[in-house]
Amino acid sequence: MLYFNKTYILDDIEKQNLEKGLRSRSLKRTKPLDFVFETYNTGSNKYFLGNDNKNDIKFTRLKTSFELLFPKIIVSFPKDKSLNYYKFRLSIVSNLVIFFLFIMLLSSFVAVVNHGNNPADLLIIAILFFGYLLLVVLELKLTRAKIKKSLAKNLD
Repeated sequence: MLYFNKTYILDDIEKQNLEKGLRSRSLKRTKPLDFVFETYNTGSNKYFLGNDNKNDIKFTRLKTSFELLFPKIIVSFPKDKSLNYYKFRLSIVSNLVIFFLFIMLLSSFVAVVNHGNNPADLLIIAILFFGYLLLVVLELKLTRAKIKKSLAKNLD
C-alpha cells in the first residue's frame, strides 16, 4: 500500500506508551480494516478500530454517522522494535474514489481542450476532486488529534 505520511517517535518508551494507549482505546477486529465499516453514535471511550497482524498493528478512527463521507485513513505501527515511526495511508475504497475523481478530472480537461465542451463540467469535477482532498486533510487532522488524546489519557 501507498503510505503518504510518516510520523517519527522520539524513543522506545514513547512508542510503547502510544501503542498501549491506542490498544486501550480501540475495538479489535480480525478483518482487514479496509473493508470494515462501523459507526458509533453514542459516547464511548473507544476511538479506533484495531487489527493486529504479524508485521504491524493497524488502527482506523471510529466515525459517527455524520462522518461517513470522510475518507478512511489507516495508521500502521510496525512491530519491529528498531522502527520508531507510524505511518498513514488511505483505505482501498478511498484510494479508488480519488483515482476515479482524478480520471474524471483529466478526461473532462481533455474534453474541454480538444472538443470545446462546457468548462462548467470541468469546474464541478475540480470542486469535487479538491473537496475530497480537503476531506482527506481534515480526516488526517482528526486522526492525529485522537492519537494525541489517547496518548494523553494513557499517561494520566
